[in-house]
Amino acid sequence: GDCLGTEDKLFYWFKNGWRYKEEPNQLEDEEFLGDLVRACNVASFTKDKYDNYIVGMKSQRDALHRERQIRREGLEEGLEKGREEGLQQGLTQGREEGLQEGLEKGLEEGSRQKSLSIALALKQRGFELAQIAEITGLSPEEVSTL
Repeated sequence: GDCLGTEDKLFYWFKNGWRYKEEPNQLEDEEFLGDLVRACNVASFTKDKYDNYIVGMKSQRDALHRERQIRREGLEEGLEKGREEGLQQGLTQGREEGLQEGLEKGLEEGSRQKSLSIALALKQRGFELAQIAEITGLSPEEVSTL
């Protein structure tokens, strides 16, 4: 209770640490002191207890590594699936838009060809250029070049 700062807590631990089986409450808000307490505890292990501790630490490390690897693989798999789905969606949308645009251009060109064909027929029958332009929607210049 008399420990005011980090140094006081550190000196307290060096002087009294041997009396404790667990970390005293006064040290729990000081992270590095907690690490020191845990290191001291490990240093006091018997050989068998230390060997078991090392096996446990390796198991924790391996489990963490496996978890990270699984997450990484899952992320890569998800990204690949997302790319494939996005590409497929883009191709489908592109085809649809291309077909629509092609259809519109085809209809426009067909309509223009029909107007030119009608204009030529009217011109051959002696209709005046202004009348042909009005009937077909072509310009007088277009009609005159037929």
